[in-house]
Amino acid sequence: HRLKVPPILAGIITMTGFYSINLRILGGRPNMPLIRNNPLLGFARTWLGSGVLQDISLFIAALLAALLVAGLMDLFFHTEIGIAMGAMGDNEASVVQAGINPVSLRSLGIALANGIVGLSGALAASYQGFADVNFGAGIVASGLASVMLGELLIKSQFIGVQIFRVLAGSILFKGLMYIARSWGYLAGITPNDLRLLTALLIIGSISVSKYAGKKPKALSRPGEKRR
Repeated sequence: HRLKVPPILAGIITMTGFYSINLRILGGRPNMPLIRNNPLLGFARTWLGSGVLQDISLFIAALLAALLVAGLMDLFFHTEIGIAMGAMGDNEASVVQAGINPVSLRSLGIALANGIVGLSGALAASYQGFADVNFGAGIVASGLASVMLGELLIKSQFIGVQIFRVLAGSILFKGLMYIARSWGYLAGITPNDLRLLTALLIIGSISVSKYAGKKPKALSRPGEKRR
């Protein structure tokens, strides 16, 4: 903000720079196995028992972590500062009129968002059993598709439900991608087509929401009145 860099360009620059930082963290290697150091697997075996299948136990542990974060986010957005942050997303001018510094609030929001992104990356690495520098490739499109699917299926003004529908949209999106990978060959679909399917899914969600008379909130501009 102080360097007058546009927000979208700032995100692209940050992602570009962090690619090199991630390579340094991984010791200059593009990937690193976590066979002997997998905290998620250790947690799953401790609390769920070693008799449960590894994939199922990892899924349950990751789901519990996601629900815990969602619950904490729900509590945060019911606090005074959380309500102010949500109000700034709708109308920044109203926050300024209330005497709140929008720069500090925006910085806090970015810090929280990046913290959750980092936690998601850690869970993904633990679930897969290795860390890879290319884990984030295409995650913006996947995240957008998940959010829009959730908004399309579950409509509510309650913040707790809005957070839950993001989780539901993520599970649904991954389910659709799994079906495409497992059974797509019947329709001539290959794993190379998954990015195209994601793009078509986003376009379809936008079109359905538009014809339903509701613009997806994920694409709403700050200060724009939502119907």
